[in-house]
Amino acid sequence: MNIKRLFQKQIGKCSIGISKMKNIFNISLAFLLISCSPPLKSGITNNDVFIVFYSQFYINSILVGEKYYNSKTGVYRIYEKTSSTFIDKKIKITLLQKDLNDIYNKYKELKIPNKKLCMKMKEENEDILIERQILVNSENINDVKECAVKDDEQANIDMITLQLLNLIKTSDEYKKTFPQADWEM
Repeated sequence: MNIKRLFQKQIGKCSIGISKMKNIFNISLAFLLISCSPPLKSGITNNDVFIVFYSQFYINSILVGEKYYNSKTGVYRIYEKTSSTFIDKKIKITLLQKDLNDIYNKYKELKIPNKKLCMKMKEENEDILIERQILVNSENINDVKECAVKDDEQANIDMITLQLLNLIKTSDEYKKTFPQADWEM
């Protein structure tokens, strides 16, 4: 038998085998991907809560400080600039999902009618203005424009803000980075 024909015959057998193997592989891969797809979400569950905190500090209408925390990324940033101090630090603080769920559950208890699940708080004291924003499951700070909070809800919002800041300030990373954090605004 001619070696060339034998070689072509063997290649033909292999190509049929490879073709069948590709089909089996593609079908198996399709079943695997279908079975691994996540279930459709209906609303917010306690397993995927994340919180964004943003605070700005003004003296005589001049921005002198900011705080920012995003529990999804763990980024906590403090910026402060006055005539005597300048601080601009960014650290990573990871909060437990259980703690985030506690904050979210407290937020749900308030029954604030917001489509965006966000809050905005302003405090005015003579020439000092402090704005704080807490967003639940949203990272877009601009969403806060749609938040409306009545004066009688301020105490509840303060409670949630303090709960979040307490978790941040008691973290090991925060204590290590800011050992004398009494200067905090």
